[in-house]
Amino acid sequence: MEGNNSIYLFSKLRLYLENKGIQIGKSEAYRKVTPGDVSIDSNGNLVGDVILDKNGMFAVEDILGIKRNVFLIKKSFYFEWKGKISIPKAHLCMCKAIANNGEDAFRYANEQPVSVIDRATKKTRFVDNLELCGYCAGMLKDEYRHINTIEDFVRILKEAGDNTKNDSIEVDFAGYVKDWKMISEAYRETKHYICEKCGIDLNDFEGKLYCQVHHLNRNKLDNRENNFQCLCVQCHSEVDDLHKKNFETKAQRKLLEDFRKYKEKKNKNNKENIDDEDFDEVFVLK
Repeated sequence: MEGNNSIYLFSKLRLYLENKGIQIGKSEAYRKVTPGDVSIDSNGNLVGDVILDKNGMFAVEDILGIKRNVFLIKKSFYFEWKGKISIPKAHLCMCKAIANNGEDAFRYANEQPVSVIDRATKKTRFVDNLELCGYCAGMLKDEYRHINTIEDFVRILKEAGDNTKNDSIEVDFAGYVKDWKMISEAYRETKHYICEKCGIDLNDFEGKLYCQVHHLNRNKLDNRENNFQCLCVQCHSEVDDLHKKNFETKAQRKLLEDFRKYKEKKNKNNKENIDDEDFDEVFVLK
């Protein structure tokens, strides 16, 4: 399943990072992942961010190749059916109970509680004390074979991380991983330094100074490629109220002012080039 083409890969970014000497596939301590959606196609294959690790268990992989185990749970569920009250089971493996459930049928996470839509009331409920699917329990191996609840699962993940003293993530004063500069540069290069919101082309020496990478879910440690957005500094400053506040400092205001001047100069040069082309065309027609 790890080679399935429907699962996004980081081939360009990973190659760039490896060439820069950044280690790919390094393990690390437990860290909560941002929950997301995953689908199962008509052939029973995973579609989305979730992959299967070497143990056949669900995991999500970040841009550095770090796999974090997760569980799957139904996005919507009848908590009461024919007078019987229950909660959905959690899944750790690709068992037969979850095959062919359709697009965006499941949500992945690695911590409780998890939000689930009550299909009867259409309201969101947060559930914990999740039990493991019986089919999945029969597929578990090694240190995971005694898992009965998701509480057991999370405990094992945390203990595994705590046993490796040097596995914790190193971050800078702003909360970014230590290799963020290289990761950011690699992503911007794949987007050719073009703002994904306004479309301005910043692929020149000065323009690159105003090209930044935004984390879509606001989590600076969630460095999956599909959590990135290449933005000019102006668009980045207008993402939400928090970003507007962050750009109110003297240094950031100066950056925005310099960007405004850069755009004016760029627009002027573009206009002059267009005028020159029009003049040449008229001259040829004569």
